[in-house]
Amino acid sequence: MKKLLLSSLFLISASFVFSQKINERVYSSYSEDELATIISEQPEMVSILNYAVDHACYITNAPSGKSTDGFETITWNSESVPSFVDLKKKIEKQNQYLLISGTNKMLVIKSEWVLKNELENQQK
Repeated sequence: MKKLLLSSLFLISASFVFSQKINERVYSSYSEDELATIISEQPEMVSILNYAVDHACYITNAPSGKSTDGFETITWNSESVPSFVDLKKKIEKQNQYLLISGTNKMLVIKSEWVLKNELENQQK
C-alpha cells in the first residue's frame, strides 16, 4: 500500500513538472537537450524562461565616462526592444550588457536572479 501511494505521488508530481510548457520562442536560444536538462534538473527555470521572453530585456543609455571595451556590440535597427531569444542569447547568472551599434544605447539582458525575483513579486 505504501509503495502504491508513493508511486502515485511521484507520478502526479512528475506530471505537474512536465506539464509546464516552454514558450516555443525559447527554442531559438536553447537546444532541446538543454531544455530537457532544465526541465528535469531545474523545473523552476521553465517559468523564469517563459517570463523572460517578454521581460528580460530593456534598452538604456550606455555609460558615459566608463570603458565599454569589453562589451559585445549588436546591430538592432528597430524601435522595439528585442527579446533575448531574438538575439539567440541565454539567460545567465549575471546581467548581460550589449552595446547597440551606431547609438549611445545598450541592451541589458536581466540575470536569472533578477527575473526570478520579478516573477515572485509579480505573483504576490
